[in-house]
Amino acid sequence: MIAAVYGEGMGGSREFIDYLCEEGGDIESKSFCNQSCLHVAFETGNEQTISAVRSHIWEKQLQRTQELPEQEAAEALEAVEVAITATGATPLEVGIEGCRMKKDALARAAAPTIGSMKVFIHKAPECIPSFTSRLRETMSEGELSAQLSQKFSVEDIARLLHDFPDAAATLLEAATCQPRVESPGRHPLPARISFTSSWLQKWFKTSMPCLYFYTHEASWSFDESCSQAPHWHQRLTDLKEPPMRDTKIQVCSIPDLISPIFFSAILSGDESLFLFNCVAVRAAVGYTFWNGSACVEAVQTSISAWGLVLLVLETLMSHEEIPGLQSTTGLSAVFEPSFVKEGITTGVVADWIIAKGLVDVFLELAELAGCYASMKGLGSYFRPGNFWDVTRSLLPILLLWHYESRALQVCVILIYWMRLLEGVMLSRQIGYAFLPLHKLAAGLLPAISFTLLGFCAFSHAMYVVRTRADEWWPQTLWHSFTTLITQGLPKDPPEDQLELIVLYGSVLFFSVFVMNIFIGVISEQYASEKKQVHLAFQSLRASSCLTFLMRVSVIPCCWLTKETAALMASGSVILAFTLQVCALCYGWQLPGIFQLMVFIGCQLTIFLSSLQCKGSDNPWTAWTNSSLLMRPLTRQKRYLWICTWDFCDEAKTAALELSREEDPEHLLEKLRMVVRKSVELDTTETTLPHGTGPTLLQNRRQGDTRNLPLKWRNR
Repeated sequence: MIAAVYGEGMGGSREFIDYLCEEGGDIESKSFCNQSCLHVAFETGNEQTISAVRSHIWEKQLQRTQELPEQEAAEALEAVEVAITATGATPLEVGIEGCRMKKDALARAAAPTIGSMKVFIHKAPECIPSFTSRLRETMSEGELSAQLSQKFSVEDIARLLHDFPDAAATLLEAATCQPRVESPGRHPLPARISFTSSWLQKWFKTSMPCLYFYTHEASWSFDESCSQAPHWHQRLTDLKEPPMRDTKIQVCSIPDLISPIFFSAILSGDESLFLFNCVAVRAAVGYTFWNGSACVEAVQTSISAWGLVLLVLETLMSHEEIPGLQSTTGLSAVFEPSFVKEGITTGVVADWIIAKGLVDVFLELAELAGCYASMKGLGSYFRPGNFWDVTRSLLPILLLWHYESRALQVCVILIYWMRLLEGVMLSRQIGYAFLPLHKLAAGLLPAISFTLLGFCAFSHAMYVVRTRADEWWPQTLWHSFTTLITQGLPKDPPEDQLELIVLYGSVLFFSVFVMNIFIGVISEQYASEKKQVHLAFQSLRASSCLTFLMRVSVIPCCWLTKETAALMASGSVILAFTLQVCALCYGWQLPGIFQLMVFIGCQLTIFLSSLQCKGSDNPWTAWTNSSLLMRPLTRQKRYLWICTWDFCDEAKTAALELSREEDPEHLLEKLRMVVRKSVELDTTETTLPHGTGPTLLQNRRQGDTRNLPLKWRNR
């Protein structure tokens, strides 16, 4: 039997294997190397041989389990694969390591079980999309989602997101489906819910109505003994405020999805930006942002804007005191800390900026500690964005010693304007407008390099042919810049003919060739970034969520309730504002270093208050009691629920209304727009449809043989 299956390394034929089994051959026999027939079949890489061997093995097992209940028979069939793999490498692993089969062939040859999916995750993740499609043909949507929740964790998904994001997106889509309803008659799943927005969502301008819940239940439960549903159901069933929309409710069966390790994985690179098309990823970002990160970002932006207003006011006041003078004494006084020199209206802006820098350093240290605690390393912290955060936190602190440095003053001013821009970019309307411009730098790098090379070449040429010798810096470089970049020709032509020819050639090259190419590249790159701005915007919010989760894994957030924290933050705001008004308007301020210390305490209280959520059901309230890595094994799992606007019925209604139009051409154009919008929203805001076919065992018992091996179809 082993020799027939091996077929001299090319795999035996199905007819010969069928003949041997009919004559009493043992398909469960093993070779001298203790390899089963299925191992040998996968070693050959012949799909027909693998199918023949597996069909005979499963046929033999089905005869043994014919009288067993369906669940026990299915477990027995899966136990066959486990028993075969107990000798060492699984047959599927043998096929993967042999490299004789392509990825689609491996997906077709693998047993349609979650165990095969586990092998693919560790050995060949590129096969997962094809294999998932096969599982959808043999399992129902709910059954596939339930089995994925039992076999996979967020650590498996995060590992897959790093190595093969396409496969991870396929798994997340397969694990997200409509929940199981325990009592369809007495407590059905709502078809229409209220999508009222909170004040925070109105502030940030949400893109579309969405609701997210993170609960301990994976099904729409109902206690029939006391006729009571879970408390969080009331938000969907009892609230009737407009707008009421048709809804699509889904649940992701992968437990504990909201964690720093998951967000770090989805932000692993720009090439994985397509992951934000997955509804589970967008839901994780939406829940974390609106329940934690948005409040922190609003506080950060408000304090930065507060400091920027003070900086602008004191700068204007300082320059108005010395009009027409070329002195920096007044401007240096703006950035001079209060304890350096006692005086009227001295040190308010400097103390506020330095206090902000010290608080930012504290938050960065908390983020660094959270990264080490949650991900067993610091690799996820060392990103370009975090490097910029550390830099802009340390530079304002240097005002303690170098407040007279003009370069440092300019850097601080630019940092605060950039902080304000970064804060408002988290709003949808502003973010959609600025993100394409923000992403232009990487795409323009080749064009900038070419322009810089041409500028240096022509500057060198004009420097050589110039009859009157000038210094390279700043005279020659200044003339080259005004001539080439701004295209400002001198009033009189040069007397030397060679210098004149070089001047004409360089100006023509830059004005006709370089500048037009540069403009064309900018237009093309902007259009490209505009197409995927919705994904880049989700990535921006995900980065904010990752920073928030790392910080709250170290900083306690269950000291105060949200109401008490809001009162403490308000008191700190009033205290800081009062001290600033007294110093700027009445010339009174706290002596020595006390004003700086009070500002540090006020800002630290405001930031810590924005994290507090005692009494809420947010998952990070328990993270400070035990680290994410050493969390209790008895902790109850959480599942992410997604309620989105169902656009299918809306499109149908719009199409019926448009059918009353008299102009056929106008009607056709509007119908095209409605269909295009519905399809576009369906592909970006919902999951792909899953297969609902019966399992192999159900096919076998119900007489449907379309998905069965050839041997079973013949019978």
